[in-house]
Amino acid sequence: MNKKNLLTYVFVGILLMVCGTYVLVQFAIDVFLFGLAAKALELHPERVPARDVISEDFPLLWSNKTKDGSQHLVYTQIFAPDGKSIIYITPNSMNSIDFSTGASLWTTNIPEDSTFHFYDGKIFSLDSYDDKVPFASNESIRIPSKCNSYDQSTLRVYNPYSGNKEWEYSYQMVHPDQIFFKDNSAFIQGLTIGLPRKFISVFEIDINSGQILGVECQNLNHYSRISNNEGILSSGFYPINRDWEWKKESDKPAFIVEGSKLIMVDRQTKDPISQIEFTGFPLHADDTQLLIKDNILIVYLDDSNQFFAFQMK
Repeated sequence: MNKKNLLTYVFVGILLMVCGTYVLVQFAIDVFLFGLAAKALELHPERVPARDVISEDFPLLWSNKTKDGSQHLVYTQIFAPDGKSIIYITPNSMNSIDFSTGASLWTTNIPEDSTFHFYDGKIFSLDSYDDKVPFASNESIRIPSKCNSYDQSTLRVYNPYSGNKEWEYSYQMVHPDQIFFKDNSAFIQGLTIGLPRKFISVFEIDINSGQILGVECQNLNHYSRISNNEGILSSGFYPINRDWEWKKESDKPAFIVEGSKLIMVDRQTKDPISQIEFTGFPLHADDTQLLIKDNILIVYLDDSNQFFAFQMK
C-alpha cells in the first residue's frame, strides 16, 4: 500500500469517527430533550381530568366545565365585559356564561387561531384572509406606491353581549397581527420589504363601520406608532409565579399556587390568608386565571377546562 492510499484510508477513518461521534451526541441530546418533554408533560399535562374543590375559606357558588376547552394560542383569553357575563375563547368558538350562575348565554363560531381585543364595548379579531369576506373600499384612499405588500387579512367585530357579528371586512396590505386603538379608530398594518428599505403601511379603520379612513406609508427605520393601546386582551389575572410579579397588578389580591392549592397571601409579607384546595393534578400558575367582581372570585383552570365561582369573605 503506497503512502497516498494510506493517507486516504486514515482520512476516511477519521471522518467516519467524527461523523459517528456526531450522530451519537445528537442522539443523546434528542433522548435528553425527549426525557425533559416527557417529564414536563407528566408534571403539567396540557389536558387533565376534571377537578373537584375543597374550600372552607371561599364558599363555592357554582362550577362549569367547558365542552371544548379554551386553550387559545399561547394563553387563554377571558373577558368580563360588564360584570354580568364571562366570555371565553375556544379554538373554534367564542362563548359567554352568566357571571352569577355559570349558565351558558350564547356561542358564536369563529375562525381558528384568532386573537381578540376588547375596546369601546366591542370585540375585535384580526385573522388570516378569508376570501368569503369582501374587501373594504379604498377608492377614496391614496395608497403610496412605496407600500405594495401582498399581505391580506380579515377584521371582524362582535357584540360581546349577544355574540353577534357587527361587521367584517378584508384588507389588502395588512398582516393579521396586532391591532391598536385610538379614539374611534383601529390601526392595522402590513410590511413591504424592498431594496434597500422596508416600509410599514398603517391603515386607520373606523371602529363602527370598518371603512378605511386613511393610510400612511412609513419607512420602518423611522416608524412611529400612532397608539400603543391594544385594548383589553384579557380581563383575567394570574397567580404570582415569578419574583417580579409581586410588583405587578398591586391593586388586586395576591394569589400563589402550591401543589393543588390556590392560596391568597399578603402581598407585603407573603403570609397566607386563605386557600382553596383542588383534587386531582397539581395546579400550574400559568394555567390558572382569576377574575374578581363584586366580591366574587372566578377561577378558570385551563388544563381541565373548568370555571369555579367562590364567594370571597
